[in-house]
Amino acid sequence: MRSRDQSPVNRPPAGADHVGMESRGWYPSRRIVPALIGLVLLVGVGSVYPLTEVSAGPLSAKNTGSCSGSADWRITVLRESRKLAVKLTITGAPPKSSWTIFMDDNGSGFYAGSRTANRKGRVRAEDLTPDRPGPDRIVAAASDRASGEICTGRVTI
Repeated sequence: MRSRDQSPVNRPPAGADHVGMESRGWYPSRRIVPALIGLVLLVGVGSVYPLTEVSAGPLSAKNTGSCSGSADWRITVLRESRKLAVKLTITGAPPKSSWTIFMDDNGSGFYAGSRTANRKGRVRAEDLTPDRPGPDRIVAAASDRASGEICTGRVTI
């Protein structure tokens, strides 16, 4: 027997287990069946344990430092499903002092606002920014409008 391109066709010997399968047009290979089983298992496991996007790097980062006067600052960053939750806390500020605050992620500003220190001298500002590919360098700057005290903090996550 010859194929369409006139090359010889090897037929299975009579009485072989796979006789008749060639007439149905499907002839399983010894390599394809294990590959299909592996694929089915992979898809099955993937549906039970769905693949999730995993961000490279740590889940959180923080940094602390001193401002130009008597206050101190702390920046905390937490990864939350493709976003970064950024919190700036200033302690030791004069009670009821007014602060102007800016925050950016890799040079792209995401927060600008003003906050007033509570009676304990604490100022807090927080916001979300997209978790960009690669390291995120968060910079926060705050200034006390009355005294001119400046706080500048950086953290990379």
